[in-house]
Amino acid sequence: VKISCDMHGTRAVQKIVETAKRQEEIPIIISALKHGIVTLIKNVNGNHVVQRCLQYLLPHCGKILFEAVISHCVELATDRHGCCVLQK
Repeated sequence: VKISCDMHGTRAVQKIVETAKRQEEIPIIISALKHGIVTLIKNVNGNHVVQRCLQYLLPHCGKILFEAVISHCVELATDRHGCCVLQK
C-alpha cells in the first residue's frame, strides 16, 4: 500500500497489476492491497492503482473493492480522488 501511494511507486505497482497473468499472482496482489484499499482510493497516486485493478483484475478484486465502497460510500464519494474511482 505504501509504495502505491508514492509518485514513482504507483507506476511500478500499476505495471505489476497490468502484467499479472498467472492465477497464483492475482491473489497475492489483492492480498497486499486489500487492507489499505480505502487509503489507496483516497490517495492522489494510490487511486490509479485501484483503477488499474478495476481494469485488469475484475472479477477477482471486485468483492474487496465493493465491500470497501459500501462501508465508506459517503467518505469516498465526497473525496476528490475517491469520487473518480467510484465513477469507474
